[in-house]
Amino acid sequence: MREKINIISAFVLPAIVAACTIVMFFIFRPENAGALFYTNMVYTLLLEGIFFGYINVLFQKKNHDLSTPFYAVFGIVAVYYIVAGLAWMLLYSIALSGVMAMKYYIAGLMIITLLWIILSLVLGRQDTNYKESVEKLDEDFKSIAFFSQKADMLVNRYQAICVEKGISRPAGMQYLNRLSPVANAISTLPPKACQNPTLGAQLASLLDKCEELINQTEDAPAEELENMTKKMDRLVASALPQIDFIKNASKN
Repeated sequence: MREKINIISAFVLPAIVAACTIVMFFIFRPENAGALFYTNMVYTLLLEGIFFGYINVLFQKKNHDLSTPFYAVFGIVAVYYIVAGLAWMLLYSIALSGVMAMKYYIAGLMIITLLWIILSLVLGRQDTNYKESVEKLDEDFKSIAFFSQKADMLVNRYQAICVEKGISRPAGMQYLNRLSPVANAISTLPPKACQNPTLGAQLASLLDKCEELINQTEDAPAEELENMTKKMDRLVASALPQIDFIKNASKN
């Protein structure tokens, strides 16, 4: 049913309107119909084609390279063009055809059409830039989410090791364990932190060091646990300024 409606809106309805337009033009065709008559008829059919073409594209939206705001803005511009074209056509046909050569009428139509095409191209370019920015921001969000999820996973893994080996957190610490401040700091990083490959690599290296130390703690004998906790404290103490640096650098 939906396909039938699409076919009707895309082909049948525009064809019926175009046929009715041609019939109406010839019904009211003046006896001395000349170039102006046929120019107006062809231009009217062109405006109808633009209108139905936009309606069809609006409902189909097969082109995923264009954003929803583009369809809305382009539709407004198309309506302005149709209104301007009709206004100029009626103004010339009713009031100016007797005092102005037809070449000026054609020139006016060409100027209006050219302005519409240029504006549409500019909107298309702006829409492409907008969509690229949105996609880049989405990628950055996913990158930060990946680092944040990995940090949380390391915190939970380290917590399980601490429970298994009897490693207690420092007195007065409000976090789950020694590694928690690193995960909390990473979760506050802006998406732009991953736009710079160097900063992203620095963050990945930091998490790799944390994971490596967690592996060492997991394999360490009981007599080495105190040394492992001191290493973790030193790693966290050096990691937090690095994360702050990444955050500040991503703001520039």
